[in-house]
Amino acid sequence: MSAELSMHHDRPAPTPFIVDLDNALTFTNIAAESFVVALVRAPLEALRSLGALLRGNGAFEERLSAVGAVDATLLPYNRTVVEATRRAAAEGRPVYLLSARGERYARAVAAHLDLLAGWISWNDGSVRPGESRIDRLVRQFGHEGFDYIGDDRGRLAIWRSVPHSGDPSATGEIVQPLTPAEAESGDIKRPRASLKTWMRLIRVHQYAKNGLVLVPVLTGHAFALDQLTAAFMALVSFCLVASSVYIVNDIVDLEADRAHPTKRRRPIASGEIPILHGLMAVPVLLGAGIGLAAVVSVPFLLVLLGYLAVTTAYSFYLKRRLLIDVVALAGLYTLRVIAGSVATEVGMSEWLLGFSMFLFMSLALVKRYTELGTRESAGLPDPKNRNYRIADMPMLGSLAAASGFSAVVVFGLYLSSDAVRDSYSRPYVLWLACPILMYWIGRVLIMAQRRDIHDDPIVFALKDRISVLALIVLSSLVLAAI
Repeated sequence: MSAELSMHHDRPAPTPFIVDLDNALTFTNIAAESFVVALVRAPLEALRSLGALLRGNGAFEERLSAVGAVDATLLPYNRTVVEATRRAAAEGRPVYLLSARGERYARAVAAHLDLLAGWISWNDGSVRPGESRIDRLVRQFGHEGFDYIGDDRGRLAIWRSVPHSGDPSATGEIVQPLTPAEAESGDIKRPRASLKTWMRLIRVHQYAKNGLVLVPVLTGHAFALDQLTAAFMALVSFCLVASSVYIVNDIVDLEADRAHPTKRRRPIASGEIPILHGLMAVPVLLGAGIGLAAVVSVPFLLVLLGYLAVTTAYSFYLKRRLLIDVVALAGLYTLRVIAGSVATEVGMSEWLLGFSMFLFMSLALVKRYTELGTRESAGLPDPKNRNYRIADMPMLGSLAAASGFSAVVVFGLYLSSDAVRDSYSRPYVLWLACPILMYWIGRVLIMAQRRDIHDDPIVFALKDRISVLALIVLSSLVLAAI
């Protein structure tokens, strides 16, 4: 669709207002998102769409949008640009969307905002060789005045065309960007991916989970320097690989996160970090983690690759299967403990494996319970990317309680075995850990039911003072029993 200026005989037409779709009106690149969505929904179709590139970007994006259509209502819009667009429309100015994307995207965004007079395609074949977007706009609208908001070398700028008495083809002099101060005064900003934002993306706050790698060293009292060094390297390796998986998971769950009341603030879902930047970070983190694992030992590397295989399967498939997802989560936690045992060559008892599996199964069930509770409180429907319903919450709570207290039973049986007497000089002290564990598990369950837990239960435990105190007391009991 092309835009045309209409002129009245009694007064000039209002100055057109043009806004770029990618990285201006929205904090994202829709083509990149569509390709990722298509890879998740229909991998083969997404790869076949690459063949359309031979016919141009427009054909590619139209083919891609058929299988990887992005929901225009969930896109991360730049509120200040949307408000500027609303003001322009209220002033009676014709508002146009400049899009390098296919017609499907432009129409969807235009219909959602209901502000646009039309859209201008950047891939309709009318662009002349070497012509910039600004040149294209000047050629179409003339140089008697138009406003354009678009991305200029990584920063959002407002461009205004001004009258020029010289050569009309000298568009570099006709169109001038606002100075940074003028742009700031207009409150036209874009979020910057700070170090803190990247830390949120790679989930540094989740690294505490990988501390499970250290459990075999602690329970086996293996404090030799080489064992501690291997344990630390294994911990760092797991953190790097886990971060790469978190990014992949955020990309796969992009639309679901945007529809979630809290997850929509994640860096990729909110547009703070472009999806392409996230994708480029994945091989860097993954390569560093695997390389470090190879230095630790080949057996540890194999366990880490097994963890990577399971967690990748979880991201793309297992997390959509009823109860299989929580079993997989519990297994991933337990794999961390196994990895620590392999890395340090410290034996791990069956008791520890059993205790870990039941405890982490309980926490995984609490995680699902909490997610459903958040949706229920926000008045949202059942999740589309999980095979659970809000009506399942009572059963999930019951299963979490049963699994959690089963872990305490396994711990009690361990204290009654000969194995504990071989490792501790005062094993009877460890019996005091049972009531603390029962109290903590019960408290987590009740707080989840009260909607006082809004995150992963392990992350919650690290922020909760009573949970931290319980951990300190448990650690003191272990030291006293040695």
